[in-house]
Formats: sequence, structure tokens, C-alpha cells
Amino acid sequence: MRNFSRFGSALLATAAVTTRLLAAPMDSSELQALRDQVRLLEQQLKIISRQLEIKDEAAAAAAPTTPKITVNDKGVTLASADAANSIKLRGLVQLDSRLFLNDGGGAANTRGRRRAST
Repeated sequence: MRNFSRFGSALLATAAVTTRLLAAPMDSSELQALRDQVRLLEQQLKIISRQLEIKDEAAAAAAPTTPKITVNDKGVTLASADAANSIKLRGLVQLDSRLFLNDGGGAANTRGRRRAST
């Protein structure tokens, strides 16, 4: 379905040739040319179908060896295709801030990092 434009154009061309064949009487050379064109379009359609099958087979063969990467609110997880090995990357930062109004700008106003871990 993802390459429908290629299939669609080949099918439309085949339909146009078929419609023309059925619509009006023709001489034998024109009829032979149209038959050759239909054969060529059918061959192109078979080639494109086979190319899609090859791509699908390659994707299916590569799937078991593709590592899995997960990103969510708990961090980043990298895992092997069989999930036998994995690594999780997480982080935590806590900030603290104190601000007192009308205190004359004393030392009580502070900002700092309370805790950082990975």
C-alpha cells in the first residue's frame, strides 16, 4: 500500500489500454502495439511487486537484530533485540530557593542545588 502511486499508475495505464481495446475496432499493428504495451506494464507490475516483497523480507529479517530504544518519563532505556542486555539512563535534580520580601536584602535570600543524582 505504501507505494500505491507506482501500482496505481501502472493499473491506470493498463485500464486505459484495455478500455481502448474494447472501444473501437483497430488494425492488427495497432492491436499488437497495445498488446505489447500491456505485457510491458504487467512485467513492470511484477517487478515492483517483487521489489516490495524483498523490502518486506529484509525488514522482517532485520527486526530480530534491531536494538530497542525506549524514551519515557522514567528515562531512556537501551536494550538488545532479545532483551537479554539493557541499560537505563535516568536523572534527578532538585532545586531550592528562598526569597524573603522586605528584609533589606539580607543573607537569608538563597538559591542552590539541593540534590543531583543519576
